[in-house]
Amino acid sequence: MCDDFVWPSDRARAENDELDRVCDYLEDVLNQLDNEGLPPFDPSRPREEQGLYGKFYVRRVDGSDLPGGKHFGCRYFVLDVDHDKYAAEALGTYANACEQEYPELAKDLRQEFGATSPGSEWVRCSERLPTVTGHYCVALSDPDDIGWSTSVSWTAFWNGDGFEDCDPIEDGQPVTHWMPLPQPPKSKEGES
Repeated sequence: MCDDFVWPSDRARAENDELDRVCDYLEDVLNQLDNEGLPPFDPSRPREEQGLYGKFYVRRVDGSDLPGGKHFGCRYFVLDVDHDKYAAEALGTYANACEQEYPELAKDLRQEFGATSPGSEWVRCSERLPTVTGHYCVALSDPDDIGWSTSVSWTAFWNGDGFEDCDPIEDGQPVTHWMPLPQPPKSKEGES
């Protein structure tokens, strides 16, 4: 129904007040549909104290989000991969979840946006620390300078300020690298 719809250009809108008014109205209606159920941003409160709120106006380039289209009324969640320190991990989780069915999408998410794949690569603590509390694989500095080996890899708990619950860390050995734990194995039907 709406596959051929094209928004008028800014120039056309600037030259025709009535067209501009109608376009503003339609944008408001579509924006309300996009943010249905979400409260508006409250500028009197810090962002950290607010949950979800209507922040973005999302459109599909194929027009299928317009009335009558397959994606009309669908809800979307936007990640700011350039400024949101949690985005890479969230995209990594999504890449892992979709990898079997959409391997190219998973690969692109990792290459284009730095989506981290749990259990696939070590992250230097000097470059980035975990953003979510929980257990992680950690590598510790080698006190004997004999090189990296599995004997210096442990699991530890990231508490938001540092790693803990690991004997060598408690003994003063610094963590140099970390990586998310892999997903637990999935059992087959009938297995317990």
